Amino acid sequence: MKTLNYAIAGFGAVARNHAMAAYQGALQFEHEVVPVLTGLMSRTPKESPLPGVKHYTDLNLLLQEAKPDFLSLCMPHHLRRDAVFFAAQHELPIYCEKPLAHDLTAAEELVTLAGELPTAMAFEYRFSPAVTLMKRNLHLIGDLIDFKAYFLHDSYLLPRPRTWRMTAENGGGALLDLGVHMLDLLAYLLGPLHYLGGEKGIQFPERNEVDEFGRMELASPLCTGTLEVSRIHATEGSGKTVTLYGERGNLSIDLERPYELRHYDLASRQTTLLRADNGLLAELMYPAPRNTMGFYQDAHTCSILHFARFLYTGEEDPLIPTFRDGLAAQKLLAEIL
Repeated sequence: MKTLNYAIAGFGAVARNHAMAAYQGALQFEHEVVPVLTGLMSRTPKESPLPGVKHYTDLNLLLQEAKPDFLSLCMPHHLRRDAVFFAAQHELPIYCEKPLAHDLTAAEELVTLAGELPTAMAFEYRFSPAVTLMKRNLHLIGDLIDFKAYFLHDSYLLPRPRTWRMTAENGGGALLDLGVHMLDLLAYLLGPLHYLGGEKGIQFPERNEVDEFGRMELASPLCTGTLEVSRIHATEGSGKTVTLYGERGNLSIDLERPYELRHYDLASRQTTLLRADNGLLAELMYPAPRNTMGFYQDAHTCSILHFARFLYTGEEDPLIPTFRDGLAAQKLLAEIL
């Protein structure tokens, strides 16, 4: 077994998922390469919560002592430029949380700085087995007519402490934070997207400076459709769904039910569940249902495992989204933000 060291720059909430990936990957799988967490970095001195993993406040010292093979960026997206510049100077591959940046100009600069450096974005929803099932079964519903994608939750519906995510400096709200996931996912399923129109709004201006909900009309090479996102919709269930409508029926996934694809056949008026088998799970490096740590963590782990394997083998992996995929989503967001 080959190990690849990595370090995390920025250690807020989402960084915990990036850190947990090392332990889940090592304990649950027998893969050719396993990522090993060797260092954490943030702007202020802290004690590392992980035994044997040192905390740093200086990237140069982190590089010297932790010796990472790639760097995971989890700091706020408007603070990433220096880290990308540092990584490029030291030819250190980058795994980056979404979105790529707070606006299009900054995103373009990060792509330029990274150059030919190996990069990956944490668009972890790509790695759901249900997404692969959907992509491989488009033929079941014939030519596509429409798509409906939703990413709705209620996390900002009630008052909460003010954070950087609620400020104009962040660059956007629900669309940038949640919509970016769906924009990448739809582009992966349907091909490059074009913005046709949309609207966004703020229900609670006394709390937020950025959009709390938004709707985008989009065109792909296969069909047009709509994406709706919100931080203030009270929903029962996950609120994260993608449905593709075709001439012979529809395909639908709930992103928090990663092992199944729903297929509605128009001719028979029957709905069938297509489930990910062990072969597909092994191909994706995704845990079996009995080993799940919840979709959100499983998908993060799977995403990091794919990037680590690519860095070790050099074999192209179409599942891995790069900085250029992040830039493509950023260009769509710039149209409405």
